[in-house]
Amino acid sequence: MINGIDVSTWQDEMDWPKAKQAGAEFAFIRAGSINSITGECYKDYQFDRNSEIGPEHMPCAYYWYSRPKFDGKKQADYFMGLIHDKRGFGWVNDIEVVDTSYDEALRQTMNLSIRMGQIHPGKKILYSRALWWNSTMHRGNLTKLDWAASMDLWIARYHSGIQHPWGDGYCKPIDWDDWKFWQWSADGNGLGPTYGGNSHSMDLNRFNGDLADFNRYIGKEVPAKPTFKISVPASVGEFIIEVTRT
Repeated sequence: MINGIDVSTWQDEMDWPKAKQAGAEFAFIRAGSINSITGECYKDYQFDRNSEIGPEHMPCAYYWYSRPKFDGKKQADYFMGLIHDKRGFGWVNDIEVVDTSYDEALRQTMNLSIRMGQIHPGKKILYSRALWWNSTMHRGNLTKLDWAASMDLWIARYHSGIQHPWGDGYCKPIDWDDWKFWQWSADGNGLGPTYGGNSHSMDLNRFNGDLADFNRYIGKEVPAKPTFKISVPASVGEFIIEVTRT
């Protein structure tokens, strides 16, 4: 699996070359959210800088911290207005809070995700935590949510010694049989400076595959390595050596 980061205003001004040097192969950049009291959408303080510099060093996608208390279409349109002309392989609906009734949370979260998919052609990704998702967005209902299952899963779970988010048999979200990204370390890891952040910690992620898998996932064409054939005189044997330039 390859490593990546996710960043926001909490990292202040990112040192992107340092993040790349530390081993980050991709990044999620926070675009913004909506005020929990006023219902006003806002742009992340570091979004302009991160969206300008980040893609110069690694593939990036953008995430929106959503609040189902407020209109999903309003949030989607504001979010898409921020990222429509940015270089990125996709977008994320970050779902980790419910501040309204259960039915309204489901409706607005669905509206937000569907609206994003109608506007943006990139990868559709949903971020959440399994225990929270199962207890809050399902509440005992085991029927899969088709709109959620159609999105790639970015799952948060911090547990050492497991090979994937539910490798120990626990914390599997109802709507997915597999995951695409795994946020495996976050607050308290002390790795902010290592990855170029002006913060104590850094959110760390893994992609479910190697670099070649990731490049295929984001549609990045990787040039084939040139091959040269060297003919050896018959006096030393009839054979051909193929040399691949790295």
